Amino acid sequence: MRILLFFIVCMSFISCTSSRYVNHVSYQSVRMIDEKKHALSSLRDIPPTATIAICTSISEEGTVDVHVYNLSDSTMTIDRAQSFLVTIGGQHVFYNPEITSRTTSQTSSKGLSVNVGAVTGALGLTGPLQGLLNGVNVGGSKGVGSATTTYNIDQQIVHLAPHSHMRLAEDIYLGDVGMNALASDRNNTQIATISPNDSKYIFGICIAYSVDRQKSYKNFESAYYINSWITIPVRQDRKFYYPNEALRQLYGMKPDALQEKFYLMYFGRNRKMGYVNLPAFIDYK
Repeated sequence: MRILLFFIVCMSFISCTSSRYVNHVSYQSVRMIDEKKHALSSLRDIPPTATIAICTSISEEGTVDVHVYNLSDSTMTIDRAQSFLVTIGGQHVFYNPEITSRTTSQTSSKGLSVNVGAVTGALGLTGPLQGLLNGVNVGGSKGVGSATTTYNIDQQIVHLAPHSHMRLAEDIYLGDVGMNALASDRNNTQIATISPNDSKYIFGICIAYSVDRQKSYKNFESAYYINSWITIPVRQDRKFYYPNEALRQLYGMKPDALQEKFYLMYFGRNRKMGYVNLPAFIDYK
C-alpha cells in the first residue's frame, strides 16, 4: 500500500510544473535504538512480566507526546521532577510548576531548576542517555508580560492506579525532527542509513517510578534517533522543475523509505506539502 502511494505521488509529478512548485524533496525517519522494541505495534505485544510501558508519538511539526502505562497490580508513583525528555540540544523536565501572579502591569513566572547530572547519578542511568545527561544543569525559566492573574499548579508526584495510564507530557519540540527541520535543510543531506552511534540527533525519555509506595524508585529509559535524512534538489530546466526525478532518486537510495515505522516526506515549495506515517513507539520494562 505504501509503495502504491509512493508511485501515485511520483505520477502526480510526471508533467512539467512551474518554477514556483517544488524545488527540493526531503525525507526523514526515526527509530528506537532498541530494534526489538521498535518492532512492537501494540500494547498487546508487551510481555506479561512488564511493569511499566510508554507510548511515544511524534507529530509532523516535531513535537513529542508521551503516555505512561502502569501494567502492574500495584499503584505506581511517578516523580515528574526526576522525569524528563533529553536531547542533544537541551532538556525538558516534565515537572515545571509555575505560579503566575498579577502586579500593576506585569506578570512573572519562574520555573524549576534541576541538576540533571545529579539526577543521572542518583538514578544510575546507562546507555546513550548517560552521555547526554552527565554534568548538565537545567535552569528554571522566567518570563514577564501582561496578563490576568492565573494559577497553574503542576503535580510533582503522580499516582497511577493498577492498569491505568496518563499523559506525562505533550507538545514538546524536539528541534531537528519534523517538517520545519526538513524545510530548512540547505545542506542537501543525503544519508540513507544512519546507525545510532553515527546519528547526530538522539533523544530520550527518562521516567522515575515506584511500585512500593515510594520506598524506592527505579528509572525507565527509552532512546530514539534519526536513522535517515535525505534532501534532494529538484532539477530545473528553464522555468520548470522535475520533482519526479528526485523522488525516484530518493527511492533508489532508500528502497525501504515507505516501510519505516515513522517517516516524513516534504516537498519544498511556496506551500508546504508532506506525507507522513505517524504511529506510536512502544517501550516497556
